[in-house]
Amino acid sequence: MSVFLYFLETTPARPALPTAAQIRDAGLGHILDGEGVTANQTTRGPGEKAGFMVCSLPSGKSMQPKYKPDEQTWEQGPDGAYWIGHYHNEPLPAPVDLVRKRPINGHALRLLDENEWTIPVARSIANGATLPTRLVLGPDKKAWLSRTLPQYLHLCELADDAFWLFNSSAENPHPQAKYGEASGMSYPFDYGMHLAMAAMGVNYKIGPMEASMLGILGDEQLQTIMEAVIDWPAFVEMAKAAAKKASAPDSSSTDNGSGASSPDTSPPSAT
Repeated sequence: MSVFLYFLETTPARPALPTAAQIRDAGLGHILDGEGVTANQTTRGPGEKAGFMVCSLPSGKSMQPKYKPDEQTWEQGPDGAYWIGHYHNEPLPAPVDLVRKRPINGHALRLLDENEWTIPVARSIANGATLPTRLVLGPDKKAWLSRTLPQYLHLCELADDAFWLFNSSAENPHPQAKYGEASGMSYPFDYGMHLAMAAMGVNYKIGPMEASMLGILGDEQLQTIMEAVIDWPAFVEMAKAAAKKASAPDSSSTDNGSGASSPDTSPPSAT
């Protein structure tokens, strides 16, 4: 078992073991998984400060996190809100070490660590999303409607933008492609990373610092994660099938009711 270790400095507002709310406030909400984390108080941690050693373990595992500077590598997080570390002589955490208790089905992608990470589908015209939903009564209070759970709404919004970005072209830019350049054929690098982190965070206790230390993402991996989130390969195949049916000699209509058009460009790239 390999884990990431975290250190939170003692402050007047955080004199005792940190609560879940304080862990979120420090920018570590992604390590929470519906249960508490393991924490120990220490008089000496990274930066020679007193504070709390924290770790989030795989379900059913136990360990007391301790500060051992001769055996660990540490980096400071954004704005100095926390430190993150791991043991020198142990393998870096793998998907099995970071997976949440109830992972969601999706596309299995091999990233730069040569491990497979499961990326959920947040938007798919072809097959439907894999994100959990809840049933609520509609406006007439009779019909039941399926609604995305609140914790996945942000990812769905990003996926909507990505879908329209992928389905745009220089000749046919789509007004909903917020993040593309005028051609619709590229997207800001930060946007791609933001979507990748939101998608990976559904199934894994991982954020930007963990992803950076693992070194699992590159341009190609961002591209495949974006494609997985919107089920792009399935959409392309559906559009090709619709175009083939529409062009058949015995076709009576060019509209099969799917609303899909055959994309004539490659997916966009990061800039």
